[in-house]
Amino acid sequence: MVQSSVPLERPDPPVVGKVTHFSIELIWMHLKEKLPQTERFKFVLQEADKNKKEWGQVYAGYGFTKVIESLEPFTEYSYRLCVIGANNERSEYSSVCTVKTTKEPLNGEALHKAIILDRKSDVEKILDTPDGPRIIEIPDKFGNLPLQIAVNRNNLEMVETLIYKGASVNAQNESGKTALMLAAFSGKLSVLKELRNNGASYDIKDKSGCSVLHYAVDGGNLDCIQYLLMDGFDVNIKDTTSGWTPLIRAASVGGSKDVAELLIKYKADLNILDSENKSALMIAVINGNQPFVQVLVENGADLNIKNEYGKTAYEMAVAMDRRRVVKFFDEYFEKQKG
Repeated sequence: MVQSSVPLERPDPPVVGKVTHFSIELIWMHLKEKLPQTERFKFVLQEADKNKKEWGQVYAGYGFTKVIESLEPFTEYSYRLCVIGANNERSEYSSVCTVKTTKEPLNGEALHKAIILDRKSDVEKILDTPDGPRIIEIPDKFGNLPLQIAVNRNNLEMVETLIYKGASVNAQNESGKTALMLAAFSGKLSVLKELRNNGASYDIKDKSGCSVLHYAVDGGNLDCIQYLLMDGFDVNIKDTTSGWTPLIRAASVGGSKDVAELLIKYKADLNILDSENKSALMIAVINGNQPFVQVLVENGADLNIKNEYGKTAYEMAVAMDRRRVVKFFDEYFEKQKG
């Protein structure tokens, strides 16, 4: 076995290379010139624990550099190096090399976290940096923009802050939803009003062609529906996929009779047909929603309209065995005779 011709001296500590918020590069290339070229040397790199009382090995090999990863940002770490010769003789460990990782860079994730934790001061600090205008437009892993995250959390003060800092009230997420649509769906009336007061548009539709009123109907939120209609929103607006008005949409999602009554109060057309020639009444029959059917019939829905197969709403109810609906129709027809 090859014997080391020169006793192994205590090595100099590793030199610090590139440092990020999650990694540290350590280099000991300077030892290559000091060690005999006729032998191959192994290096052992150790890292101190947080209390700097115990040491753990993070590298053992023949290379002259090591990048330690998965570190915590803005945290101090200590390292020392040992040289092992051909006959397993070891040097003393080097003096300690101490280095601190950098602060975590400002990014979308940092802003999203600050919004979720309701840390207004952190949000303001992030958005007051030169990168603020860029960061405020970065979506989270679900595709929602910072303003939309605040809306989903019903945090009115955070919504106001983000708008003041430049968030676009009409920006759309990956599915085309705006903050206004999310507020309407979740029933956050105060947030909806704030967005509207800051220029949120009624003209935007999502990728399926739905409007903010469709979202309010989906959520069954009467106060939001009424606000939108009192504010002049078109009660008979159709989506661009199925040709559903808000009333037809309510029928399709099993909406309550209260939603139907409110839409009718604001002059919803009961007899508009969708792209498959079905009325709100027909769809309510298909879903077996007897209270919804009753509201439509009692408010004058046309019972003679036929679907593409030549069936009326009553005939559809019979064919589909919607017993509660059929019972209502039978009782209604009986009353009409009287």
